Amino acid sequence: MVISIGGTATSRTLIFQAKDDNGNWVNVLGYNATDATSSTTTTSIANEIWKIDLTGFVGFRVNITSIAGGNVNVIGMVVN
Repeated sequence: MVISIGGTATSRTLIFQAKDDNGNWVNVLGYNATDATSSTTTTSIANEIWKIDLTGFVGFRVNITSIAGGNVNVIGMVVN
């Protein structure tokens, strides 16, 4: 999956999570396409592109745990 994150927020915390076969949400590692770092969380206010391998999972979400001073846009696209 490829995730595009943008918006006007002056601070934000987003956590990448996937659902396993038992219905549990777990944090999953994403790879930042801009700076080649990896993390389960992003706090950057810059526009970002993240790649996430969802092999073996049945669902995905971006959990926004904090936001201030604007909005956050998250757009996901499933790719092979």
